[in-house]
Amino acid sequence: MSSKTTTKCLYCQSKNTKKEGKRKGKHETVQKYFCNSCNKNFTDKALKHKSYPAKIILNAISQYNLGHSQNKVSKLISSKFKTRIPQRTISQWINEYKTICTFARLRKQVICYNFKLHQAKLKLASEELQQQKFPLLKSYLEKIPTKEFPHHIFHPKPSK
Repeated sequence: MSSKTTTKCLYCQSKNTKKEGKRKGKHETVQKYFCNSCNKNFTDKALKHKSYPAKIILNAISQYNLGHSQNKVSKLISSKFKTRIPQRTISQWINEYKTICTFARLRKQVICYNFKLHQAKLKLASEELQQQKFPLLKSYLEKIPTKEFPHHIFHPKPSK
């Protein structure tokens, strides 16, 4: 049973298409279409030749770029989507999409930020630290090396 749709053909951009059943994949079901103008079949799937939905791939890459290890990402995705993703698959996604992933180039800096002190926070909190009974904490925070910390990332852009 097929019905008319308003989906454009990927090949000829015609709107003269119809639904042509569904293809059941390993992790998702994809709607198939047939173009009456050029007689070609196509799907509306965002990522071609992928077993996992784009939502899972994007979540995995995002979790990795937030500083989690690939094994931790696998566990997080498993608990969120109820499907186990091998670490090797996550590694392949990271390598495949590293050129278009916005935060890939900042990953090292994000990890660095998680373990180092941001000077602006210390400056804002220093008055409170001096007034309260935390002089040892203040001296400890000041001793943390921040020479290689990317402070420029966290400064506001000048208004035009």
